[in-house]
This record gives sequence, C-alpha cells and structure tokens, in this order.
Amino acid sequence: MIEVRFSPDDLSRVRFVHSPLAELVASSWALRKPEKYWMHRPWRERAERLLPDAGLEPLLAVLRSSNGYVPDFLTPIGVAPNLAAELRAVASTDPSRMRRQLERAGAPQLAPDELVAQLHRYFTVLIAPDWPRLRALALADIRRRTLLAAEQGGRTLLRELHPLIRWDGAALRVAVGTIRPAGLDGRPWTLLPTSFSGPTVHAIMEGDAGPALCYPPTGLGGLWDSPGPARRWAHCSAVPGRRRSPCSTRR
Repeated sequence: MIEVRFSPDDLSRVRFVHSPLAELVASSWALRKPEKYWMHRPWRERAERLLPDAGLEPLLAVLRSSNGYVPDFLTPIGVAPNLAAELRAVASTDPSRMRRQLERAGAPQLAPDELVAQLHRYFTVLIAPDWPRLRALALADIRRRTLLAAEQGGRTLLRELHPLIRWDGAALRVAVGTIRPAGLDGRPWTLLPTSFSGPTVHAIMEGDAGPALCYPPTGLGGLWDSPGPARRWAHCSAVPGRRRSPCSTRR
C-alpha cells in the first residue's frame, strides 16, 4: 500500500502526461503475463512473432526482473513527453543511480548508449505501429478528466482512476506493494494514462520529478477493436498545456 498525503498546494500540482517509455515499460508485463493482460492479445501475438529476430534480449533481461522491479530511470517523467527527450534523459541518468537500480532488478549492467539503442529499437518495432491508437486513448482520457475538473473542481482529478486507488480528499492510497508512506515535498504528482498498464496500476516512486502513477485510461477494453478511434484522434493536440508528441507516427 502506497499512501501519499496532499496539501491544498499539492493538489494544484497534479499533472497528466502520456509517456512513450511508460507505455514501453508497461508493455513488458503484457508479454510476461498473457492471462492477466488478455486485452492486449492482438498486440502480444504480433510482438511474439517479431521478437525472435528483433535483437532485444539485453533489454528484455532488464524489463523481466525476477523480483518484479523495473528500474525507475527508464520512465523519466520530468522531461517533455516525447520519445527523443525521454531517451536523452535515460542516457544522462547518473551512473551510480543507473547501476543501483539495475542491480536491484537483478539485470545486466548495460552501457547507457546500448540501453538507449535497445529502447529505441523496442519502441520502433513493437510500439510505434500502434502509437496512434495508444496516444488517442490517453489524450481522450486526459481531456475528459481535465474538463471534468474545470467543471467540478480540481479534487475530481483523483477520483475514479482505478479500483486500486482511493482518494479521500487528503491522501491518495494505492493498493500495490508494501506499505510506503510518501510526501510530495513540493514536487508534482504525475498521472500517466498508460494503455499497457491495464488491468492494474504501476507506481514510480524514485523518479527525479516526484512520484507518478501509471493507470489504464478509460476505454481500454476497446483499444484493439478497430483503427477508427485512433485515426480520428491521432491529430489531437487539444489538451490544455500539452503539445502533441513529436514521436507520434501515422500508419
């Protein structure tokens, strides 16, 4: 259980971000646990056909830790939410922090340039073909929540995110992991609508920009039904304070 207490000022710093690397990291769980991540079957079937020739074994060894921990530096939420900026942030991670988190994950100690090359290749081969629909669903979720907050007040931002998340007006409680009370200390709380999170949530507690939470956006169940919604929303940049990600691709 993670518990984060909010002051009135903290609530004003809640932000939404759609992160390419958050989707990438979360997708590794869809590969590892097909029964739990049944809604991603169409993606997983294609990924399993491509992986044998993709040359991604070093990265998969990092993402598939035996203890379930994935290094937090792989999801640098304090930078612009586009692939190029996130990869630059990974490359510039403090070496001691990178080494410590890789050790915690029981993962091989990859050089930063090799790790970045592996991340870029994984995204290009496995994520980019579906990026428009992933982006569309996340932006639709952000737009719906921000409009609701504008109409009913900022406290609605943290309501009804996921059954594992409880918000009582003063604290956010996330029913994952061991008991970990946390404070924001003036840092933002970042919410990351991440389609590959579903059906659960993933906490990022050691990020440079403060804690963050990946949660499945509304509408995840129909993500793979057809390409229509993704094509309609792929052009979307109408979320206040957010620019369209330069790594968006069209098919």
